[in-house]
Amino acid sequence: MASSSISAITKGSQQYPFPSSLNAAASFVSIKLSGKHNYAGWQEQMRCLLDSHDMLGFIDGGFSEPMECSGSKRMLNIPAFEATHRKWKRSDTLVKGWIFGSLSEDVMETVVGLQTAYAVWKKLETNYNTPPAEAPAPIAKANATSGKKSVGEYSQLCRAIQQRNLPKTKELLRNDSDALIDVLNVDGERALHLAILESHEDKFDSSHHGFLKKLLHDIKDSEILPSLVNNKQQNALHYAAMLGDKRVAEMLVKRNPHLLFCVDSDKFLPITRAAFHSHKATFTYLLKECRTHIKLSEKDRYHNPFIGENGVLLITTTICSGFLDDAYSLLQEHPELATLKVPGTMGLLWCIAQKWDAYPSGKRYNIYQRFVYRNIVTKDRRNYACINSFNSHDEIRLTYMEKYVYPVANWIYVRLWRLAIQNDDDGVGNQ
Repeated sequence: MASSSISAITKGSQQYPFPSSLNAAASFVSIKLSGKHNYAGWQEQMRCLLDSHDMLGFIDGGFSEPMECSGSKRMLNIPAFEATHRKWKRSDTLVKGWIFGSLSEDVMETVVGLQTAYAVWKKLETNYNTPPAEAPAPIAKANATSGKKSVGEYSQLCRAIQQRNLPKTKELLRNDSDALIDVLNVDGERALHLAILESHEDKFDSSHHGFLKKLLHDIKDSEILPSLVNNKQQNALHYAAMLGDKRVAEMLVKRNPHLLFCVDSDKFLPITRAAFHSHKATFTYLLKECRTHIKLSEKDRYHNPFIGENGVLLITTTICSGFLDDAYSLLQEHPELATLKVPGTMGLLWCIAQKWDAYPSGKRYNIYQRFVYRNIVTKDRRNYACINSFNSHDEIRLTYMEKYVYPVANWIYVRLWRLAIQNDDDGVGNQ
């Protein structure tokens, strides 16, 4: 039994070609990828290079990373497995190096940190596989996808996911493996987006989360998860945060914690989305995970939720949602956020002032108090500054108040006080 497993590993080790000439890219690839305008030519040259060395499998999934089989662990020859994995890694790293060597500096910044050639290739395909053209008409734009099919051709798959029909979904994905990560509808949503929406319909039913878990498991390379976004640049974790589905968030962060530090088109991180939609449990979990994995935010293309504009947006959203204890702890850790001014965002004091109902004493004046305080005349005759519920549209209103309301109010106040004083004097005299 042991010898058969060893021979299987030895056979597998012959699958990963490694050319004798490491500088082959120079003679094949004359184009440096710099944007969408030259992606088609660059891709054609790169595929020719890899095909000539039998290495296309490293970018199309044919040469997937060798994994230990838990069922045969006892009979597995560990040194032989490690040797096999090393040979795969050596060839995969060479392919990734060839790709990196043919990218411009700007494009290179978008793929730094990806671990496999497959992840790099898919990221570049997602970003640049659209030829330059004039802005398409709305109908043409609606039919565009990141892959080879139009969204209309994915209608069966969308229906199967929405019905949580796992056998049908697997059948369709078996016939088209790219569909698992491709754009499926006019909103740019992928299979994971749709599965999360459906699992949320009854998030207390474990079978619904099980369907999502199986889909997530079928995405072998977790490195590409941050690149699977909709038209608003929202990844799967953004959806889990907006829906308040903590269990889904846990599954996604476990697969790839980089998802925590991706912003959408509104510059919202997943944790900010959770706060914005007032999902306390999900927000608390994401806050803990952001603190745990904060080092990942230092990589290119990722964003620290606790500094700069991201920090201000997070803490103001947290206050507005009423998570005051969390806002206080964030301020203790990052006191600079209290005074940092970001254009287009409300200041912290303004957010706190708007939360009048967040404190035991925070209540509106009753009818009598509003009547009295609204008619107090200050030195410059502008009384509305002391009214907590007064609407300040106000020069015209102030003119009418001064002309008609104040005189009447003063007349009433004078007679009320005279009556009160007279009653007090009468009471003293009777005693």
